[in-house]
Amino acid sequence: MSPLGAAVAALVPAVIVACAGIEAALPPGSWIVYRPTADRKLVHVRVVDDTRAGVVVRVRGFEIESRRLVREENP
Repeated sequence: MSPLGAAVAALVPAVIVACAGIEAALPPGSWIVYRPTADRKLVHVRVVDDTRAGVVVRVRGFEIESRRLVREENP
């Protein structure tokens, strides 16, 4: 696992590397982590609701180098 993946995994109960259609199979409280191809300096996180499996409630963008939250929005 990459250092970034290890850092994120330490913060949340379940971290899943994104693949198409994965949301429906995720447990409550999971994070779906993926890197956009256009900007490799960012990592995007889709946050699954704490009580409803498979329901994404937030989309966050983090700057990898600083680990700073740079964007947060509703899906």
